[in-house]
Amino acid sequence: MSTLVVTISLPPKALSPNARPHWAAKAAAVKKHKAEAEMLARLAITHPRKRLPVRGFLIVKPTFYYRVTRNRDRDNLQASLKAALDGIASALDIDDSRFLVESPASRSTRTIRESRSRSEQRVDRVVAEQ
Repeated sequence: MSTLVVTISLPPKALSPNARPHWAAKAAAVKKHKAEAEMLARLAITHPRKRLPVRGFLIVKPTFYYRVTRNRDRDNLQASLKAALDGIASALDIDDSRFLVESPASRSTRTIRESRSRSEQRVDRVVAEQ
């Protein structure tokens, strides 16, 4: 399987585990972020070479790009990805329990040409079921 890269906007602040939004505001943020991730994942997998194996686990490598150089809490970054991963799993028509999510990386866009803050999810190699 070739690598599938889904580039989406950063998760809203309401999806951070440290945020304390009203339940309705959080539900709206989850719905919007999941729909965005699903739509962009569907666009990424329209290429005929993007074949998904029937068995095994998929490695997901999340990378966050921020305009401001600051230390980020990796646990919070990973927890805020739940809605996006659900959307990607929905687009791939698989259960999200097949994802093995690596610890997220955080990068500054000052070292990158593109200055847009974003989140990239790379769905990579397959690990066989045991």
